[in-house]
Amino acid sequence: MRLFITALRPDIYRYSTMRLLQVSFRYRRRQPFVLEEADAQLAPGDAIELTGVNGAGKSTLLRLLAGLARPTRGRIADRPGVVGFAPDRFPTAQPFTVTSYLTRMASVRGGARWRPWAERLNMGHLLGLPLGELSKGSAHKVGLVQALMADPGLLILDEPFAGLDADARETLPAIVTEVAGRGGIVVASDHQGGLRGLPGLRSWSLVDGRLKEATPAAPVAPASSVPPATHASERPLATVAVTLPADELPRFLTRMRDQGYRTSALDHPPYARGARMIALAVFRLAAYVRSHRVHQALLLTLAMLAIVYGSRAPKGTEAAVLADGAVLIIPILAWATRSLLDTEPDRQRELSAVTAGGRGKEVAAGLVASLVACAVLAAVGLAWAVLLGLSERPGRDVLGAALVLHALAVLAGTALGALTSRAVLRSPAVSIMSLVLGYLVMLLLSASPAYWLTVPLVVWMRAAGGGELLDQLPQLSAISLVWCLAGLALYAWRRRRVG
Repeated sequence: MRLFITALRPDIYRYSTMRLLQVSFRYRRRQPFVLEEADAQLAPGDAIELTGVNGAGKSTLLRLLAGLARPTRGRIADRPGVVGFAPDRFPTAQPFTVTSYLTRMASVRGGARWRPWAERLNMGHLLGLPLGELSKGSAHKVGLVQALMADPGLLILDEPFAGLDADARETLPAIVTEVAGRGGIVVASDHQGGLRGLPGLRSWSLVDGRLKEATPAAPVAPASSVPPATHASERPLATVAVTLPADELPRFLTRMRDQGYRTSALDHPPYARGARMIALAVFRLAAYVRSHRVHQALLLTLAMLAIVYGSRAPKGTEAAVLADGAVLIIPILAWATRSLLDTEPDRQRELSAVTAGGRGKEVAAGLVASLVACAVLAAVGLAWAVLLGLSERPGRDVLGAALVLHALAVLAGTALGALTSRAVLRSPAVSIMSLVLGYLVMLLLSASPAYWLTVPLVVWMRAAGGGELLDQLPQLSAISLVWCLAGLALYAWRRRRVG
């Protein structure tokens, strides 16, 4: 049995106060501010009810608190490292059952336990159902479980009582009390007043873009004695892991709690750095495959290969044929990337960002998943060409050059597809046209003397056809790599900026 004294884990219970410092937000320049100069403090143990008329900006404030949006002015300081977010409408348009979805989200959370929360909310009969078959209330329970499974230091609930059955409505206030009682912060947008019976409940309201507190109240008292809240810089933080016999666990827990610590027993070690992003990339790939969108790109790839390599290329043209294949597969790879990134609903993209620990990890996971999918398609294309499209097996130098060109094609296709995905271009028509035009611009520009202003696709083919590919490959690779990385960086910057 491995025990972690979680009161000292800086990513969950920091015993410092989260602060809103002159926070203002608007969606675009020259538009009015949705939130203006909000100042507030959220101490460990606080449970806060947020009210306001429709359109007052409650959901916007919750997204700011969760880290899904950046303040236009001001800043939010000392946000707990583990955030749970339950949206008002859970995204059911996903190709998973309830069990599969929660298991995969738990993997992103580092193996968090979700079944106890599912039992608390009486979800046993729902676990085998596809998400798309759930009612609004049942789907809302799934959203609550994925938010609660990691013992969040900050729990954000958007209309948590909407659609819930009577038993769940009675259970939820007790859950909120537990989260606040162990030092977490709970903020709930709730027009039904389901939390108003909680002792120490703070009440916020949004009126004309201004955040107001009705009656300041003392925070919910933790269940056990807790060290006074101090800033992280004043009280050093550490993570302590203790291994002990399982039969000694109850006495050890009692002794630690008597001394003012909060403890929890875990069967798994702390999650390795980067593992959350990898688990999320696997989640994205699974959704792409299960949605059958992968078949579109695979069929396009096979059709292109059948046309290009319908007859075996004559001896001596191996480099030219392989270079042509690398160029022609790029729009298919771009389509695959766009399709993969668009598989995930917008609301699930937000949940993924919160679960993975930030927008940056969510963006990186999507790109990693896209690169993997494109690499598989490119490998199929190259293998087909070598085994079935050539009269003679190419030499190692030509095969190595073909591998480099196909790797660059993967990067180029991923960058083009990402820049034309729904997260960047909301209109499907504009997205598709931009993908096609982007590819045509690369071809036309690379055929001109200014070929260095883009990925030089035409120069790839000319060099291969003229027998100069091996000599020019370092220069062409450097130019191509720069533009591919620039496209990927532009996508990442755009996503982090607009969500």
